[in-house]
Amino acid sequence: MPQDWAEYLNQRLEKDRTKSAHSVSVFVKENEKKIQNITEKLQRLLDGYLDQDIDKEIYRAEKGKLLSEKSH
Repeated sequence: MPQDWAEYLNQRLEKDRTKSAHSVSVFVKENEKKIQNITEKLQRLLDGYLDQDIDKEIYRAEKGKLLSEKSH
């Protein structure tokens, strides 16, 4: 393989690697934020249940939805 081709391919590889790392970083940050929001919602839901503002069945149903959302 000619040297200039190898250099070009190495540059492309490095650009792709950088772009991929950035994409993964953005994805992780977005998911961390989603998980934090769901955790806060779960806490508010629990607080409402413990304060007896929310019925047990509603609490369980909403908790299930939030936990399902969190696991995805």
